[in-house]
Amino acid sequence: MTSRSRRASRRRSTPARSRASSTSWRRCARARTPAKVENAVREELERLRRRRVAQIQQETAQPVGIALRVLPGLLYGPGHAYGVPFTGSGTIESVGKITRDTIVKFHGDWFKPSNATIVVVGATTMADIRPRVADDYFDTYSTKVGALGLADIARAAKLSVHPESVVWVVVGDQQKIEPGLKELGLGEVRLLDTDGKPKSAK
Repeated sequence: MTSRSRRASRRRSTPARSRASSTSWRRCARARTPAKVENAVREELERLRRRRVAQIQQETAQPVGIALRVLPGLLYGPGHAYGVPFTGSGTIESVGKITRDTIVKFHGDWFKPSNATIVVVGATTMADIRPRVADDYFDTYSTKVGALGLADIARAAKLSVHPESVVWVVVGDQQKIEPGLKELGLGEVRLLDTDGKPKSAK
């Protein structure tokens, strides 16, 4: 096998960073004591930090990446909320300041029902929507969800989930997956290539 073939073979295999991430999170899951959990989380955070720093360094070595990083600050100013790099990767300085505590605080401050916004799209009016949303909707949302049982979920599923309209996208080895899918009898099985174009059955 030539060196080019070996490189192509490695590219088709599971990406190294995906394997590293999977291994790291498995280590977190296996940790039995608080100290081990804390250590596993710290290692995972540092691994992700190194990856993000490498991404930023790669962006700053390419003309397009440099433009995407510099342009927002020129348009909006360095102190503006929109003045951050268009790439969404941040800066090496900001990434270096991220800790487990800052992540936990950010999640606690922003990921909660009372900080959400309802967006309704369709042929409706505010007069029809408003009575359906109580003033304390977000404040009591988590409590109401926690009180739901299997019967409630099944009832909602009958109203919202229609098997005849569901499209499943399954990615993998065709020879291993296709026979099992056909045995399920869920409907037509369409084969697509990596670009989403129809592929003839073998």
